[in-house]
Amino acid sequence: MIGASACSGGTGLVGTSPAATVDDAEISQAEVVSATQATQRFYEYSIKQGQDSDGSLSGLLEDLKGQSSYTVGTAGAANVLSDMIVDEVIRQDLARHDALPTKSDKDKIRKELESSVGSAAELKKFDAEYVKRYIEKRAVNDAFRARAAAEADKDVKPLTDKEREAKMRELYEQTAPGRPLCLNAIQSSTEAEAQAARARVDGGEDFLAVSKSLVPAGTDFPDKGLVACLSFDEAKTAFGQDFSKVAVGDILGPVPFTSQQGAEPVYLVFRVDSLDGQTYEEMLPELEQAVPAQPAATDPTTFDASKALAVLLKKADIEVNAVFGRWSDAKQSVVPPRVPGEPVTTTALALPGS
Repeated sequence: MIGASACSGGTGLVGTSPAATVDDAEISQAEVVSATQATQRFYEYSIKQGQDSDGSLSGLLEDLKGQSSYTVGTAGAANVLSDMIVDEVIRQDLARHDALPTKSDKDKIRKELESSVGSAAELKKFDAEYVKRYIEKRAVNDAFRARAAAEADKDVKPLTDKEREAKMRELYEQTAPGRPLCLNAIQSSTEAEAQAARARVDGGEDFLAVSKSLVPAGTDFPDKGLVACLSFDEAKTAFGQDFSKVAVGDILGPVPFTSQQGAEPVYLVFRVDSLDGQTYEEMLPELEQAVPAQPAATDPTTFDASKALAVLLKKADIEVNAVFGRWSDAKQSVVPPRVPGEPVTTTALALPGS
């Protein structure tokens, strides 16, 4: 039997009634206490491993502890029960849509955890019940986010030509003013090759012809060359050169450029094509790529499913045993009971038979 501790204002022994009901499903008191204790063990192990540099885990641990080794704190139990209620609401929704996570989904999450901690052996050092519950929770939440994202995509319709044009114009007005400096580039793999290319241009050879001659065979070469438009500050940061006094038509370089740390540099010879940025027509290929006629499918890994979840929670019939507190629709969580004369965290719930 689960009972409150005999502290001041204690509620006395309670029966085996559920900790909460979610529609027709029950969450037992024993499940909540067991999950709370598993969470406590996980935090204790994590703290011992030096993973609490800011003390946040220690603070959470205090909410989980009861007055003895076989009890748990009311605040911690309420938080755990909140998670269990939300997970049950999600699980029921997934079941209705035949979208529950599979064993393969859960195995994948376990493999990710093993990789993150170093190995399967290392993962076994963590509390087994906590890890099992974490995997189940993560799988259910991932599946719900994917379903919610797919539902959101149903409302997304292809843009009309007029709508797409408007969005591209808007993007142009936002982007173009901040990118006045347009540089056309000849790219070479060695400084000597770049110097030779510069000499060819200085000797009167067409800039685009020289640039195209250094592009590997079979590689597409834009009609207007390798053009990039950016701000003067961005150009100085990227190329280490001051472009503030350049004029249209100036030839600059060779300039070494490294796209990422540790990579081999390439050498660039620039021609200044514009100090007023690109026209809408010149920027159109980039705009068309940025604003596709058919919006891309929502990425389920980053989709915010909170609104969809809020709708489910509002519809669900949730009842919470007073021993654990009460369900708050506003907070979408269990509010723990306050025992007169005692801090919230000291009311304790014990496993049956303890």
